Amino acid sequence: MNQLKPAKSVSFPLWLTAQKVKLPPRKAELVNCPLATMALRRYDETALSILQAPAGYGKSSLLAHWYEQLRRDGVQVCYLSLDAQDNDAITLANYLLYALYKSGINLDSCGIADFSLLQQLPLQHLLGLIRHVIELHQQQIVLILDNFHTLDSATIVQVVQPLLDLQAPNLHISIASRILCPLKISALELQDQVIQLNTTQLGFNKHQIKSFFNEDLPLKVLDYISELSDGWPIALRFLRDVLDTEQSLIAMQLKLEQKFNLFADYFTEQVTTNLNDDLMRQLMDMSISDNQHGALTNYLLEQQPYSPQLLAFIASNSPLIQWITKQPQNVRLNPLFRVYLQQRLEQEKPQRSQALHLVAAGWFSQQGLLKQAVEHCIKAGQPQQALDVIEQAGGIFMIWLKEGFSHLESVLTLLDQALQDKDPAIANNSMAMALFHCIVNTKSGNKQMAAEDFSAIVEQYERIKGHLSQSE
Repeated sequence: MNQLKPAKSVSFPLWLTAQKVKLPPRKAELVNCPLATMALRRYDETALSILQAPAGYGKSSLLAHWYEQLRRDGVQVCYLSLDAQDNDAITLANYLLYALYKSGINLDSCGIADFSLLQQLPLQHLLGLIRHVIELHQQQIVLILDNFHTLDSATIVQVVQPLLDLQAPNLHISIASRILCPLKISALELQDQVIQLNTTQLGFNKHQIKSFFNEDLPLKVLDYISELSDGWPIALRFLRDVLDTEQSLIAMQLKLEQKFNLFADYFTEQVTTNLNDDLMRQLMDMSISDNQHGALTNYLLEQQPYSPQLLAFIASNSPLIQWITKQPQNVRLNPLFRVYLQQRLEQEKPQRSQALHLVAAGWFSQQGLLKQAVEHCIKAGQPQQALDVIEQAGGIFMIWLKEGFSHLESVLTLLDQALQDKDPAIANNSMAMALFHCIVNTKSGNKQMAAEDFSAIVEQYERIKGHLSQSE
């Protein structure tokens, strides 16, 4: 194993922040995707690696792990955490020289007597110094630029693009960004000099999710976790921390509801903080629709074309919102993000939430999807309207005939739950449980008992109708 020698002491401008060229403390443990780790091993054969994905995909975690591995292998690796204050070409060039020095690279050959005066040099002189240092070093250098999305296009063109165009054989630049990088890299791509990692490589498939949980997950549990997370690493870490995978799915869903505020804080801090009111309104409106009915999303948005802000958000937040089809425009929301938006809508705009649920209920009713129509009526706090939907469809017996036992059971369960607060005396006679007994007796050949059970369901249903009518 090679040992890196410390560079000769040099005085840099006092305004340079040492923390920016130090690897930050490791955050909570996050297993990096094997595909991404393997891809980075080609650093010595390539000029550039780009990790492009929204927040929560473990880009910085992966680069930190890689940084440590490179140092152990004796590779000269420089780290620079970027921020909006680096959107000045002279400032950024100074930080690049500072990062090279802090990694242990000797700057004696620069011919600079006082490095504290670097900011007084013109940009071309600074870039020339950086190129000179890299070329003289001869050994492999890896330059990691984290939070690259904080740089504007002008700064990138002035400082970073010239370093790439240099094509120094001993330099590999690694970039972590939440958005597409405005770099001209087509020539490098043609030469197979670029490693590109996006949400596909940085995310987790079902096999990797199973390994991440380090458990022999039942198929239903694995499907549930996979659907909730969409392979998003930070969502998987949250789910692993809060869920007991040995519990039933219903128990896990209840636990998730209780602990969801922990993840909601992450969405607020990392995703929605800087979104304007119009974009947040559109996203919250869209959350009323489930991911199986993209046409409902457009219906809720009153058939208006997606705003430029929404289109830009979709482009830069692929794990949270993804295209189903672009013509017509249909999208799906990450299930956890959808729950977060629904909660925001209910808390901040309860009347709008109720109105949108009723709009959705009407849409589902028109499509003949009674289970979903009833569900949205209940969420709107309108069990009477749920009964109206059922009556207009021909009553609960028609739900059984049209949609089957499972949907009828879901509808009756929803009605049972909706009545618990309104009238416990009525709600105690569970229609869903009576239906279960009815089915069991039917399959057992006890037709008379099955008929009595179903009559009890109808009788209870009529009592509920009468009760709600009186309360109206």
